[in-house]
Parts: sequence; structure tokens; C-alpha cells
Amino acid sequence: MMKRNLTLPILLAAGFAIWQVSIGAECITLEPPKPPQIIRVSGAFCGTAFYALGRLDNAELRLKDQSGSVDVAKAATDSQGNFRFENLPTGTYRVYEPGFTLSDELIEITGADQHDCQRPLFVKMTVAGECAQPSHIGIAPPPAK
Repeated sequence: MMKRNLTLPILLAAGFAIWQVSIGAECITLEPPKPPQIIRVSGAFCGTAFYALGRLDNAELRLKDQSGSVDVAKAATDSQGNFRFENLPTGTYRVYEPGFTLSDELIEITGADQHDCQRPLFVKMTVAGECAQPSHIGIAPPPAK
């Protein structure tokens, strides 16, 4: 029976693994970035928050300014992931939750009368990480798993 020398293949594999770690991961996008969609809200900004495992319950959503750098308001989600922001100044905001990515879409609060939830929205939060996609806001719920 012939013995095979595995030293060279093992050294090559280890060297390749070290090389991959040393160059680091790079996020590659094939499409140019699109301008963010603006979702206009005339009443209270309300809806349901989701993430990969279902409804985002008992969390604290945050509204940040358009640049995503300054917290403007907070709203708690209930046990079903429902939330409601009230008494916001008119302006344009992004949704954020620590540990998740900033929303791609912008929420534009257009009116001062924010007592009624006229159009509930659905917020799909994406867990933050290298190359993670932005979170999304829409008028339809995310697909059921």
C-alpha cells in the first residue's frame, strides 16, 4: 500500500485560509445605490415591526433624523410587535433599532394631527452585520415564513 504525503496540501490550505483572513471580506454590490423611497404619513406613524424570526416584540424602535445620526423619538413595541409614534415634528426620518440596520426608506411626517393611525405600516428590521442589507418599511406585511 502506498502512503500519500499530505503535508503540502495541508500547508497550502492553511496558507490560503490565512490569506483570506488577512485580506478581509469586501461587500460587493452590482447595482448603483437608488435614492431612498419616501413614505408620507399624515397621521400617527404606526404599524408592526418584524425581523427574521417573526414579530419584533417588546423592543424600542427609534426614529433618527434623515442622515441617521440623531435620535429624534422612541416608541415601544408591544407583545405583537405593534408600535405607534405620536406628536412628532413634521420632517423626514429613518427607523432604527439597536442591533439592526437603519431603514432604507424615509418616513415623512406631513401633519400635526397625529392622534389617529390612518395607515399602519410594516417595518422589517435586518440584523446588523458586515454587508447586511438595510431594514425596510412598507405598506404590506413581510411574507410569512
